[in-house]
Amino acid sequence: MKHKIIMVSIIAVTSLGLTSVQAEETRFYIGANYGNSEIDTGVSGLTGTATLDEKDHGLKIYAGYDINKIVSVEGHYVNLGEATLKGNNGDQFTYEGTAYQFTANSVNVSLEGKSIGLSALVKLPVSEMINPFFKAGIHNWDAKSSISSSAGNASLDDDGTDMFYGIGMNVAVNKSLSVRGEFERFDFDGDDVDYLSFGMVYKF
Repeated sequence: MKHKIIMVSIIAVTSLGLTSVQAEETRFYIGANYGNSEIDTGVSGLTGTATLDEKDHGLKIYAGYDINKIVSVEGHYVNLGEATLKGNNGDQFTYEGTAYQFTANSVNVSLEGKSIGLSALVKLPVSEMINPFFKAGIHNWDAKSSISSSAGNASLDDDGTDMFYGIGMNVAVNKSLSVRGEFERFDFDGDDVDYLSFGMVYKF
């Protein structure tokens, strides 16, 4: 009877130990970031009442898997906000070296960018709490242009696949929750979109 009690105790302790190890080895995580984006439109040389705003706010959600303590894979969806160009009849602007002129009043041109991508993260575990990382990957982007003016409205969609990269840092709050800050640069067919964001990461 005594031997049975000892064996049951050993099995119970071992089971608890295995459960604990399994919990510590949980490698899946999800997260959400919010931050500032800047879209390189290639527009310059504004005249008259023309204005250009290339900055906006963006929201990103993502999920990943820690292959080990150094390498992770991560997928994301991010809305990078929009850039806007406004002007009136007679105003001019330059786009990639060519000068253009508005021929209508109350012209509003907006460019919105979105991205779905997959990347590899390489981490540098400085301590149990602090993990700087570098990331690089490929993303499928979608750019939507909308034009409204006194002469009418129009829209144009474009998409493609390009590279993106970034740097950041995770700071652990506890075993499950971390705070993340990162800077990313997305290539949209030769045009750069920069995204500086902060958010929370949850491991489960």
